Amino acid sequence: MGKKQNNKSNKENIMNGIAVGLSFLIVSGVLYMFPDFLTYELLSYIVGAIIGMIGILGLFVEIGRLGEEYNKAMGHILLSIFLGVILYIVYYFFSNIVINFIILLISLLILYAFLLGLFQILNTVINKNDIKNNIVKIAIFILNLLIFALTVLQILQILKIIK
Repeated sequence: MGKKQNNKSNKENIMNGIAVGLSFLIVSGVLYMFPDFLTYELLSYIVGAIIGMIGILGLFVEIGRLGEEYNKAMGHILLSIFLGVILYIVYYFFSNIVINFIILLISLLILYAFLLGLFQILNTVINKNDIKNNIVKIAIFILNLLIFALTVLQILQILKIIK
């Protein structure tokens, strides 16, 4: 009975962690949508980006606690998003035909890593028998990706790379 109680407590801790992470990300989204919320646009973007980063880190920690099979896939996805942002910045500042060709080739590898991670997560979720649990995990994963994109956009706006 102690193991069953511990397992239930672990699941509750993971759900609590995910709820906290999503709360941070939703507040970050609100600051992104209403940049004058804190009177100054730059302050709203900076605070929103910091809160968003805390939320993303919290969510990734909690998703990592779901199982080892998710860690490798999340590593592929995060690496591809990180490298994609770096490539976008390089493209923005150093755009010419040679650089653009190199970026195009590297983009293929980045897209491969992203899709590989996505398919690994979907394969893991589909291979488990608990349908209700799978739907929740897929929804959390999609929401995680969308909110991560929102935070990256905020950071790019702070750096004045995009408007």
